[in-house]
Amino acid sequence: MEYLPTHFSMRRFFDATMKRNKLFTGLSVIAVIILVWALLPKSPDTDYADEGEPRTRPATQLKIGYVTIAGALPLFVAEKYGYFREAGFETELVRFKSSNEIAIAAATNKIDLVGICATNAVLDAAVASSTRFGAFLLNGYTKPSETEQATDYLLARKGITLEQLKGKRIAFFPGSISRVFANLIFPRLGLAVEDVEYIEMSPPNWISAMETGVVDAVTAVEPFAQMLRDRGRVDVLVEGYYAQVMPNVPLSGAWFVAGRLPADAEARIYSAFGRALDLIQSDRERALRAFSDFTKISPDVYRRIGLNRWRLIEDDEARESIRRFVAILLESGELRKAPASYLWAPRYAP
Repeated sequence: MEYLPTHFSMRRFFDATMKRNKLFTGLSVIAVIILVWALLPKSPDTDYADEGEPRTRPATQLKIGYVTIAGALPLFVAEKYGYFREAGFETELVRFKSSNEIAIAAATNKIDLVGICATNAVLDAAVASSTRFGAFLLNGYTKPSETEQATDYLLARKGITLEQLKGKRIAFFPGSISRVFANLIFPRLGLAVEDVEYIEMSPPNWISAMETGVVDAVTAVEPFAQMLRDRGRVDVLVEGYYAQVMPNVPLSGAWFVAGRLPADAEARIYSAFGRALDLIQSDRERALRAFSDFTKISPDVYRRIGLNRWRLIEDDEARESIRRFVAILLESGELRKAPASYLWAPRYAP
């Protein structure tokens, strides 16, 4: 029998022992890593399959319709400061020229959320299309007071008075909402809508139209009203034009389309708007920076404008104000029929 040299046997034994030790050490390190990972807190945005592998939950796509006016500030704030993103949404803000366009887009599944829209336009679309909408944020227009500035005005070229508006050309915000309010307000000013030349015009065109004499007056909302006043070529005929109908009139708001989004998504959106309102209340300067992102208008303009009175639908006064406004629209004939329900009711508390 032939024997291997002793030093060879010892070397093989030593190598085998080292391999076993390395394997044991490696397995121990892996076990420690797994244990530490298991004890770490899990991200709320991470989903775990049955086999234990992490899978990131994709953000919910959210297409939001809006018009570029100061009343849309809560939407702009929530977008600029990441409140939608933190709530799990990837947003696309779609700009429209009028509330009627937004309401139609929502009723025909072109957008997922109404970021701001005139109340009458939404209610008309609801009745015409059998689409159910639910207001969750109301945008109030107010008269000036010791603590609040007006948010809208009836402005005329220098030297033109209320009595001289007959036969004059007046610019109105596009959409049915302006005619509704003109029908309600002009008689209180001693005028009828038929007494003036009614012209629908987008806000960015108001300044040049007034300065060149294309129109003689305009029912202006912020920030464009402030820009017109800054130029010193207009007279203020009415402060708080829309609030002539009723104090803190809920002219517009943000709306859910019933069944379009899951209940938990609605709750997260509601919370994001709530955070936006908190920032507007606590840090006006920071909140107003959101305007510049969407309008490219100097922040200096926004520092001097009156802000709307926004209220979430959980507020009792908010619910009462929109019910009263709808009653006025029905009584005056400006709204033929109101849907049975138009207020958002959370399917569970946000």
